[in-house]
Amino acid sequence: DVLGVPRGTEKSEVRSLFRKRAQTEHPDVNADDPEAAERFQALVAAYNSIMGDELLPEDMTYIRVQQTRRYRQKLQSELDGVSSFRQNFLLPFSVIGPILVLGVAAFLYFCDISPESLGLDPDTIQLFKLVFGGASK
Repeated sequence: DVLGVPRGTEKSEVRSLFRKRAQTEHPDVNADDPEAAERFQALVAAYNSIMGDELLPEDMTYIRVQQTRRYRQKLQSELDGVSSFRQNFLLPFSVIGPILVLGVAAFLYFCDISPESLGLDPDTIQLFKLVFGGASK
């Protein structure tokens, strides 16, 4: 009765009808309706009684991602936050970082400070030697 399908309906058809109903009955779609969660739970229970608890997490994720405006907005805002972090925080360091490294390397070079004496790792020492042609002037 809850799903609105007659007895003996093929499972594939029941699944299809459930997905259609879930798209309209999901609590996120009906955020203003306090009884939406209850109705959706009854819908899921009816589906599970017909299908034998066949509602898989992938089905629920599909329904949420494809049909729930609030869920998609949440995902988009999270992606916007990552993008904002990358743009405002990491991008300046990606520009300033190499300049800062070269500045420190030039300071070490002109002050006759050996990179080996600073306890730098071998790759950094090799990079220093490639840039300045040796450990010191």
